[in-house]
Amino acid sequence: MPKAAKPRTTNRLGLFSWQGTASTARGLTKAGKPNTTTAERKVVKPTNDVADTGEVATASESKDPKPSPSPSLVEDYLLLVRLSEACYPTISRLLSVPSDLTFAELHEVFEVVFRWTNLHGYSFDVSKLLEEDEPSKYFPGSVMKNDAQREAKDVTLAGIYDNDEYKDKVEVSHSMHDHGGAMRDHEITFLGRGDPAMRKAIQISDDMKVVCLGDSGHPRVEERGSFDGSNGLKKLFTIRGGIMPKEMSGESTVVPTATPEDVGTATAKGEDPDKWDIVDVNRALSERFK
Repeated sequence: MPKAAKPRTTNRLGLFSWQGTASTARGLTKAGKPNTTTAERKVVKPTNDVADTGEVATASESKDPKPSPSPSLVEDYLLLVRLSEACYPTISRLLSVPSDLTFAELHEVFEVVFRWTNLHGYSFDVSKLLEEDEPSKYFPGSVMKNDAQREAKDVTLAGIYDNDEYKDKVEVSHSMHDHGGAMRDHEITFLGRGDPAMRKAIQISDDMKVVCLGDSGHPRVEERGSFDGSNGLKKLFTIRGGIMPKEMSGESTVVPTATPEDVGTATAKGEDPDKWDIVDVNRALSERFK
């Protein structure tokens, strides 16, 4: 009888991260940026020979862990992405993305499907999933070093999800750094590969590179400081009958397109708080990724 696989725990050990700036939205890195995720961290030397000093590799030094697949080998990956801070309604998106998509491009996908603006730097963090009996590398009070960093535009999804070194062994998360406020963390779950027949079955055209297949939750307002800040906006909108307060209409704390529905107060108007337009989302994706 085959030996059962060991269950994994929620413990994680950070391996490396890719960071980007809002000015380029293409994943240029900044040196010396501290790692801010809550997972256990340790600097290691990955297979691409990035130095494990915590410094950012230059463009010439940073290499994809695995070459991008040739066009004939490009597959569709199914990713479930959830906004970590949102409990009700849950805000998540089910995506079909090509395996040759870079992590910088994946960040752009998130901007479209969650309606984020290009205002903040971002990072993708790759953490090793520890086995149940695998010892922890850190203990309370120990010093945690910065992870090795790479450029998001130089690493494809296949470089992680189809790389024998990382396949089924790591967890990937995405953060947008809202300076002066809270970070926007997205949990990324790799569900597997899309069946080639899926596109035909649900009538997805061949020229659509990235597709949002569904899920739930209206986007949250950006630049609202924190989760509590969002709740404050909800209260204001509810008190004023769903009308944007005049004193807030010109403030940078509210996205220009913000409506009561944006901050989850659709129920005050008798509307479904989970309502959002997937057609508009996919139209925007088709225009961005041609």
